[in-house]
Amino acid sequence: MNSKIKILIGVLVVGILLIAGFSIWLFKQPINKSCENLNEEECIKNPKCEPIYIYPIVGGKQYVGCKKKYIEPEVKQVTLTTDKTEYAKGEAIKIILRNNLSKSIWYLNGHKLCSDIDKGYRIYQFLNEKWVDVTPPADCPAVESAGLPIFKELSPNDSVIFTWDSKIFDKVKGSTEAPPGKYKFLMFYKEDEKAEKLKKAYSNEFIISLQKEKNEYHL
Repeated sequence: MNSKIKILIGVLVVGILLIAGFSIWLFKQPINKSCENLNEEECIKNPKCEPIYIYPIVGGKQYVGCKKKYIEPEVKQVTLTTDKTEYAKGEAIKIILRNNLSKSIWYLNGHKLCSDIDKGYRIYQFLNEKWVDVTPPADCPAVESAGLPIFKELSPNDSVIFTWDSKIFDKVKGSTEAPPGKYKFLMFYKEDEKAEKLKKAYSNEFIISLQKEKNEYHL
């Protein structure tokens, strides 16, 4: 027996051992009771099940059983979105904060006695290849209680809508109407009313253009 034949036999033996090991592993996988009695066709059609196959060297794949399909659990989170992704210059922009958690959150809703009440969001514009905070500074009276953060509760599976007046802060012009460009919002919230650490929720990016596009996309 020459060396080539010995090598081929060795490869064949290794292949058989690998296939056998894989078949044993498949048989050990948990089979859901609602799936285990299904035939191949029924298993394929059931969205909660998936077929188990072995792959012998001769005869092609063989159906050996059915098991419950693993479905990755949905991650619930707090989301911040705009009602569209493109707007005409000067058009009102709606911001939707939604609590998809199973518990209440408390979002920053501005500061006491200041001009940013009900405007707790931050505005970012994409300038010179980076995101720049262009939120107009809050105007607060010179009294002792002014400037304290205001947090408002948002119940589970509930949402709140803000309307941006399209005003940004420009270093030269001061408070001015947002020019055409790419923007996004940021809001702060906490999952415990007494917590000091705040979490962040960024919105999708959106465009302000000179003229309203015909094929605008609504979220």
